[in-house]
Amino acid sequence: MKGESHMKPVLRGVVSGHGRVWSLVLLTGMTWIVFSLFGRGFLSPFNLNSLSQLIAQSVVIGFAQAALMVLGRINLAVGGIGVVVVASIGLMVTHTPVPLPLVLVLALMIGAAAGALIAVVELFTNLNSFVVTLAFLSIYQGSVLLLTQAAHYRISSPVLLAFGNGRALLPAISPLLVVALVVAILLWIFYFRTSPGWQSLAVGANERAAAASGLRVRRIVLLGYVVSGLLCAIAAIMETSRLAEASPSTGSDWLLLSFIGPLLAGVALSGGNVSIGGILIGSVFYGSIFSGLIILNVPTYWLTFAQATVLLIALVVGQLRRESFLRFSRSRERNSARG
Repeated sequence: MKGESHMKPVLRGVVSGHGRVWSLVLLTGMTWIVFSLFGRGFLSPFNLNSLSQLIAQSVVIGFAQAALMVLGRINLAVGGIGVVVVASIGLMVTHTPVPLPLVLVLALMIGAAAGALIAVVELFTNLNSFVVTLAFLSIYQGSVLLLTQAAHYRISSPVLLAFGNGRALLPAISPLLVVALVVAILLWIFYFRTSPGWQSLAVGANERAAAASGLRVRRIVLLGYVVSGLLCAIAAIMETSRLAEASPSTGSDWLLLSFIGPLLAGVALSGGNVSIGGILIGSVFYGSIFSGLIILNVPTYWLTFAQATVLLIALVVGQLRRESFLRFSRSRERNSARG
């Protein structure tokens, strides 16, 4: 069948990622043990609720980046899309009579449209995604500042505030985490149980082979950008409900955060693989470190240092694992040829 030959590397990448997921689970468990012993209040319901809020948003932002990493691209405009959606929510809530459910639907549509616009520019100019998304990051951020005059909009909707700061079943669990888990399940179904998802993985594994086998690469790339924009919109809604305001500075710290989960999970920058569970656990691991350092009263600048260090370690470990896998594959091929 068409596409089967270039799906084999994809399936190998998915299987080989399972070991990394279990490694992240082990590291996360060790992190929780350390911070629970040395950080008073780490396991308190209040801190766990705050931690679940942080994890939820980190997971969705990581998924937004992974949606393009799967295709062998990167989205430097995740924060730009986020601030466009946040500003739109702030304007609609404070200056229009639009009901909240419709505001949220429109916010999702705006995020998807913002992603689609980036895709159109990339596809028609044939420029690298790095260049295009970097340009749109400035375009979106600058447009919001011009439109809002850097104004902050207070969000007073009880429903939205309860969504961002309430609890789900247990005091330690935020409703945001439930949403993140639902998003994770839907993305897993999309990538591993639907034709568009398999095609996305195939395009990332080998774009030329995918095109030669008859896949509509441009349409798949457009879909990837739309999915990324939609996920940015979900993360923007989460941040708005959590902070009870629409701020023009939203998304300024999303860029590094968007790479941490996918890189910890072993999602290759070259494309062709994705680990939904790995991104989820990787975000839990990073969020646990961040929360634990706050509990230990570590200065803010050390938190930024920790974020960059985790990202760098993820890059180095990922590269070493890929080189090890390539050496193992070549060794097997030589042994098979001799046999």
